[in-house]
Amino acid sequence: MTSPTSMPYDDAAIRLAAELRRRRRRLVVKLGLPSLACYLTFLALMAFGQGFLRAGIPGGLSVGWVVAAGILLLPWIVCALFARGARRTLDSLRAGEAVAAREAVRR
Repeated sequence: MTSPTSMPYDDAAIRLAAELRRRRRRLVVKLGLPSLACYLTFLALMAFGQGFLRAGIPGGLSVGWVVAAGILLLPWIVCALFARGARRTLDSLRAGEAVAAREAVRR
């Protein structure tokens, strides 16, 4: 029986996992901070900008309704952008991991 400290480990897999975490964190921050800013701006407008939100726009709507509709659409947009970014950056890294694993098995 081997102890956890004497088990062999793969340096490439550890580096790949670290890179995967770094890229995922960067993607989440890129999408999360603007989303948080939008929500906080909406809350600030609700608290302090009621006159602005009541202002009419052509078509009989107020600015508040348009902003609220944007806030409702925001999670869908962020989700789509995350999926797109994950496919481009994270999945390509995982594909590289699979190729490296196949090569390691062949050796």
